[in-house]
Order: sequence, then structure tokens, then C-alpha cells
Amino acid sequence: MSSRSLRIILLLSLSVATIAMAEPRRRSVRTPAPPCTFSLSSAVPDPVSEVGVTRAAVQVIPAEGGCTSWNAFSEVDWISVETDPSTAYLTVQANPLPSVRSSLVRIAGIQLNVTQAAQSGPISPPSAGDLVANGHFDSDLAHWGWQDRFPNGTGDVSWSTFDATGSNSSGSIRLRDDLTSGPAYQQLQCIQATPGTYDYGFSVRADTRTGVRGIIAILQFDTPDCSGSYGTYPTKIVQVAAAGAWEQHTYTQTLASDKKAFLIVIGSWAREAGLQTVWIDDVFLKAH
Repeated sequence: MSSRSLRIILLLSLSVATIAMAEPRRRSVRTPAPPCTFSLSSAVPDPVSEVGVTRAAVQVIPAEGGCTSWNAFSEVDWISVETDPSTAYLTVQANPLPSVRSSLVRIAGIQLNVTQAAQSGPISPPSAGDLVANGHFDSDLAHWGWQDRFPNGTGDVSWSTFDATGSNSSGSIRLRDDLTSGPAYQQLQCIQATPGTYDYGFSVRADTRTGVRGIIAILQFDTPDCSGSYGTYPTKIVQVAAAGAWEQHTYTQTLASDKKAFLIVIGSWAREAGLQTVWIDDVFLKAH
């Protein structure tokens, strides 16, 4: 090849390279997906009855197709939330207090206000002399619940057909506690009373002798609705003699002259790993 031909080829190569370098760089731009928004269709009663509600449905409706990811949570112990891909289910425990209570539940980024009615009706069956309402747990957990101002263990509560006297027309309260939570998993009831000496107690059954304890505690308040502060209080801790057998325990407590109410607390206190179960029945408080 002649030197003249070689110079022509080099000049053509340089021209092509220059054109290529002059081409503007193109960059792919990704448009961010629009944020998912939702609306709610709630079947939660307003207000919720004092006895509570189990798995009331709140349907989660996406505004755009393809939006399926969302979360739900409750800020208080007395409302629990379960979910499936399209629905949140709210369980509200019985209200133990003679006052309305409310809390916010957040579902798919939306705040849902849940209000629950106060206790109604008599505090106790006057003819029986027992001040505890629904201490026999005949059909449900009415009058029992929890206040979010007190710490509570990790566990759950439900009504059980097990009955301390073997009755087919009554039941008990089943409490489960997890060892990792520290405190017992508890339920309570505020009971108006006049100063004096009282007998109180319960029947308790456990699924294991070593893994769990049944507890009952009684606090005193100078207000009839158990608001405000409280002093030291006795806590009775029961280790059952045998798994699966009912035991009845009775104690005595004096309500001070300046006090107007007892707060009676029952619970399951795990002492071994995992959820540990206690059944409690026939909770009572009577003048001595």
C-alpha cells in the first residue's frame, strides 16, 4: 500500500472517531412509581361494647392496582391486630372500668379511632354478696380487661370451656404468658368497696407444675374508679401441686378507712421458656 493510500485511511478513521465522540451521551431515566394510597372500610362498632369484640374486620382498599404492601399496629394492650393481604382484624378486650376509653390504631398509614363503652350495670350481684362481676366466667370475659397505664407481659387471654366445678354451662379465663416478657400476663377489674376486712381468692389450674404460676393481687385506691396512685399491695403467687388439676385459694385483705375501691388483678406468670398457660375461675371478693 502506498503512503498516500495509508494517509487517506487514517484520515477517514479519525473522522469517524470524531463523529462518535460528538454524539451526545444518552441516559435512561427511571420515573419513580407513585406512592401507594389506601382507604379503609371498617366493620368495627362505634363505640365497641363494654364486653369487647373479636376479630372485627377493617378492609384495606388500594387506590392503585398493584399496591399490596401495608402494615397495621395498635398502640395499646387492650386492642390487638391481625392481618391478611386485604384485611385487618381488631380484637378489643372487655373494658374493666366505669369510664369510656379510646385509642388510635394505624392501618395502611391511616389512623382509625377506636372508642369503647364504659362498664354498665351493677358492679356485683347484690344477692350473692360477691363484689366481683363475672368472676365465674360463665360465658365470656365481660368486666375484665387491662389499663394501658400499667405494664403487662407478652401473651394472650381468651375464654375457655374449662370450669373449676366441671359445669357444662360455665367456663374460665385462660391466660398465657411468655417467659421473655418479664412480668406476668394479667387482667384486672376495678371494684368499689367500703372500708373493712374482705376475703378474696380464686381457683387456678396450670398446664405444668414448674413452668408457670397463677397470680392474684389486690390494690387499694382512694377513688371509686381506681384512678390515681396506689401504695404497696400483696401479690399471691401460686405454684400448683399438680398439672391439670384445679386448686382453690383464699386470702384476707383490709381496705383502709380512706380508700374507696379495690383493683383486683389475676394473671399467668411464665417460669420456663415458651408460652405457659393458666386457667383461673371463681374469682371472688366478699366482706369477711
